[in-house]
Amino acid sequence: MRFINGSGDSTAKKLEAMNVAIRQAVAALWKQGFIPYDEGCRLDVDVVFLAPKARRTEKRHTTYPDRDKCLRAVQDCISPPRVDKAPVMTEPHLVVNDSQIHGGYTEKWWTHVWNGMTGLEDEGDGIYMVLHY
Repeated sequence: MRFINGSGDSTAKKLEAMNVAIRQAVAALWKQGFIPYDEGCRLDVDVVFLAPKARRTEKRHTTYPDRDKCLRAVQDCISPPRVDKAPVMTEPHLVVNDSQIHGGYTEKWWTHVWNGMTGLEDEGDGIYMVLHY
């Protein structure tokens, strides 16, 4: 899953494409038999951003987007899509209602710091999440 900065007109098409990509990832879990959580659960989210050259020495991601906006974007994509404000329960989702997510953490990382902590060799940005009871 990936997160695209901004929500203005210039990024609207990219945001829609990313929403489709995330929903396709959720749909893949459905095909494997995942049953959406319908009770209290926790959501842990690590959002990883590729640092511009000027920030590659920084250890903490303290710039846009806000941490809560990242979390909201993820929660919206794992909840049922809505049509006329009503949830479409027949479409793939991971939680019946994101209000059932009672805890967890959200943290923003620069890719170079994330790679150092995890031992991964990511070359871009992305979202890592764990949904659990």
